[in-house]
Amino acid sequence: MNQDMALGAQGILDLLNYIEQVEKIKAKPTFSIPADAPFVAYQHELNELPELQFNLQVEDDDIWLRIPRLQEISAPEPDEALKPWVTLPPSPEKFPEIKNEVAIFEGKHEIRRERIEGHPEIRELFNWYVENQWKPWAGVERQRRKTITRYNQLFSLQQAIASEGAEAPLELVWGIGCTVWKKTGFATPLKYPLLVQACEVTLNEKTFELEVRPREVEPRLESDCYAEMNLPSVEQLEAFWRSALAAGENRLNPFESGTYDGILTAGVG
Repeated sequence: MNQDMALGAQGILDLLNYIEQVEKIKAKPTFSIPADAPFVAYQHELNELPELQFNLQVEDDDIWLRIPRLQEISAPEPDEALKPWVTLPPSPEKFPEIKNEVAIFEGKHEIRRERIEGHPEIRELFNWYVENQWKPWAGVERQRRKTITRYNQLFSLQQAIASEGAEAPLELVWGIGCTVWKKTGFATPLKYPLLVQACEVTLNEKTFELEVRPREVEPRLESDCYAEMNLPSVEQLEAFWRSALAAGENRLNPFESGTYDGILTAGVG
């Protein structure tokens, strides 16, 4: 009886493995990160943004990324003498401009127009304002607005995943060990991480911060593209990965090199 049950279980495993291999054949391997993905960010891009937090360990909570909800800060106001002469765009990417002419009003009635050529002191005020107020503001605000853009992108993704439920076709993953390679004689260039960890993104309802955490699933070895290129060492790499998972080495953390160095070193071959 036990032997029959063991044979039955083995048959089921063999069938599942067969289905998995068939699905791999049917599926087209991914060689590059889709350009139209809702959210794509590289670590060097995020590192330069203000107020992001990484690798937070709080009460057994493992948060890999936290993005705050920031508000845009307007450019500093010019003083009253300069204000009528300045066109001040809301974006820090656009330089303020000085007007050639302004209208002078008495009450609601325009009484005359004055040209900038007759007001050298206004140009001096403008130059001082740009150098000492606008440029320092713009340098900081450009980066803040990049954070805002990233927040909005990730929020849209979080809402899309939440609205689709458990069967969502969208998945947020954290890639580790991005391979950039063009195999001689192979048409498709490769730019894709070797390891990916499925993550979840949640909205903190108290602070409105977005938080990215690893999901309670095993990380994946993305080896299909290498198999498509007929690399002879793919099977050995997959066997190495399976043995690592079987040994309990399934905790992946992009901020702890010891959790991924082994497989990346093996993958270099």
